[in-house]
Amino acid sequence: MSHGKRYAISASLSERRRVKRQHTLAGWGLFCTVALIWLTAIRLSAQDFKTELNFNFSTGGIPLHSTLIQGTDGKLYGTASEGGECTPGCGTVFKLTPQGNVTVLHKFHGIADGAEPGGGLVQGRDKNFYGTTSTGLKNVFGTVFKMDAVGKLTIIHSFSDSDGAYPFGSLVQARDGNFYGTTYEGGTKYYGTVFRITPKGKLTTLYKFCQNGGTCIDGAMPMAGLLLAADGNFYGTTFHGGSDACSNSLGCGTIFRITRLGKLTTIYTFCSQTGCTDGGSPQGSLIQDKNGNLYGTTQTGGTGTCVTFGGGCGTLFKISPSGKLTTLYNFGGSDGAFPTGELLESGGSFYGVTYAGGSNTCSIGCGTVFVMTGQGRLTTVHRFKGRDGISPLGGLLRAKNGRFYGTTSDGGTGGRCDPDYKGCGTVFSFLGKN
Repeated sequence: MSHGKRYAISASLSERRRVKRQHTLAGWGLFCTVALIWLTAIRLSAQDFKTELNFNFSTGGIPLHSTLIQGTDGKLYGTASEGGECTPGCGTVFKLTPQGNVTVLHKFHGIADGAEPGGGLVQGRDKNFYGTTSTGLKNVFGTVFKMDAVGKLTIIHSFSDSDGAYPFGSLVQARDGNFYGTTYEGGTKYYGTVFRITPKGKLTTLYKFCQNGGTCIDGAMPMAGLLLAADGNFYGTTFHGGSDACSNSLGCGTIFRITRLGKLTTIYTFCSQTGCTDGGSPQGSLIQDKNGNLYGTTQTGGTGTCVTFGGGCGTLFKISPSGKLTTLYNFGGSDGAFPTGELLESGGSFYGVTYAGGSNTCSIGCGTVFVMTGQGRLTTVHRFKGRDGISPLGGLLRAKNGRFYGTTSDGGTGGRCDPDYKGCGTVFSFLGKN
């Protein structure tokens, strides 16, 4: 993507959201109906699923990559990319009780304080909430903000492009008290960065992607936040970059390890296998199990046949810190397609969402919620149909009451936040196995 093109994209909030969705739908071809083979290792009843909140323009809407968190007060906190102020809306920060009562803590105003919060929130050790906006302020490249429990928001950093642009993933706080994150673009060659920022707003760019030139074999354009692993290093994914064997000219993404001092090592390059059967274009953050293995999803690739790009509908994988990758599951369409948000491990099983697939109510499927055993046996927990939500993008949260909570970026019954889409999105919950 050229530097000039990026400025054109930044001019319109609605267009920025459309571009982010295009990345989620990268290469979607003809959606094929694939017969679902029901797996019975885990049984969840349909009545477990509940719509907790239908977003509307006032409360915020279109929560794109936001994973809910539970604060120390027991409430759920999250961000919505649109709604609130501006046209079609600059986004909000909201608080939700487990009973579904919502409070809007902050409405973004664009030039004044940023717009389109890029990822979810993290509650720091100081009890304040920290997050990012993917655009806004005068230079439109995004911000890092701090917000207290009553909604008083302070911008602690405004990106300038050379130090990063368009942060989409959530922040993570390390043992040193600082926060670490990624930007989708910006840096020397405009292919993204890894950064560290203090609670007071001093930012250090640790790494600028595409240092090797050509096809950016070290990775390019990270969409997800970082994982702080047990070994003290950070692990992450890039949406593009890596092997030039990928049918996408920008590459199909990588998995990397980076130290606190900024030494980056690429531990896996997607589309290393013929036909991209190992997956491509990872969009969600990684998680780690007690044995040190990492788990994640790829949006495309695999051995499924419902999409043309990358040869599949996406995968679930396990990878060792040294880079040995095992594909645990290949999506096939009716069981879901395009897994996006990070996985959640609970009771030895992995829970997640797919952006598309499942019910044929939507043209490419409205998305699913799934659970997978550690051995790779997958059960579809819920298939979205429209009024209950469309296209979940963020990860899941298991709250202290035992229920799982997530968001959909579209659908619901709260009205339209944008004429291009069918709804403002939802917050949903369900009971899990354990």
